[in-house]
Parts: sequence; C-alpha cells; structure tokens
Amino acid sequence: MLCLVETTASDLGTVGGTDVYAGTVWDTPPDPPDPFDEADVLEFGFQIYATQGEAADYVSALDQVIAPVLAGIGRWQILDPALASENAVRFHQQHPRPRQQPGQQLWDVFVGVRGVGDAMVLGEEVFHAVERAGMLFEQMSQILYHNGYQEAAFEKYQELADFPNG
Repeated sequence: MLCLVETTASDLGTVGGTDVYAGTVWDTPPDPPDPFDEADVLEFGFQIYATQGEAADYVSALDQVIAPVLAGIGRWQILDPALASENAVRFHQQHPRPRQQPGQQLWDVFVGVRGVGDAMVLGEEVFHAVERAGMLFEQMSQILYHNGYQEAAFEKYQELADFPNG
C-alpha cells in the first residue's frame, strides 16, 4: 500500500521501523551522469547477513539476477563472499536491524564490472533487479575506479584485468 500525505508537521515518526522524512522530489536534484568505459572498473558491494553456506548461495543467485542487466554493458566478476570488516560489523551492531538471524554473520559480496555505460543508471538498475528478486541486503555500495585507480581494481578483479580479444 502506498500512502501520500500532505502535512505541515515536521516530526513524522517511523513507519515499519524506518524514519519518515519530509521533503519533495524537487528537494534533491537527480544525480549527474557518471559515464564509464572499458578502461574503468565499476564495483558494486552488497552487505548481507548469512551463514557461510547462505553467503555462497547468495552469490549464485546474485549472478543470475544481475546477468540480464550487465549483459548489455560488458563483463563482470563476482568475488567469493568475505566476512565484513570489524568497522562494518560494529556499525551494524550500533544500528541493529531485525534481519540478522542466529548463526549469521555480516558478509561482503563484491561485483566488478567492465564495459561502457553510466554508473548512476547502472547502479539503479542493479539495485532494482536485486530488490525485485527479493534478495535482502543491508546496504549496497558503488565505486568507480578510473583516473589511475584501475590497477587496484584489477588486483581485486583479476578476471577483468585483460581487455577482451587482446
């Protein structure tokens, strides 16, 4: 159910445990285009609560869900899930969410992409594809490695380091 409310109140409280903010779509301008090309690496990161087996299953499912979105862009590599950093775990402990089940830990799942497109548009498409598939995650991040930072990304995403056909 979607409910649109017009009010002059500033303290809107929470709905389903999520803060409600006042504002309009005109308060924030759209993100500017952020083009990338074959020389760059675009990285998407997902933080999930899972057991080790669930994290591996998440990677398999993620690959199937994002493949239709990324196939038109270029190549991608999904890294094996890794336990999240202590800082990330501490942050999520300070801001608990009801998704964590007993026995689960916080994992990072990273996807590197090479091709041609707009990072902002692709990020939205990946986000919505994963969301539509019902795949839960705590947060999604996005980093564009370009202007001399590609080597660090190529160390992480070795399958993407070489140009296709060359």
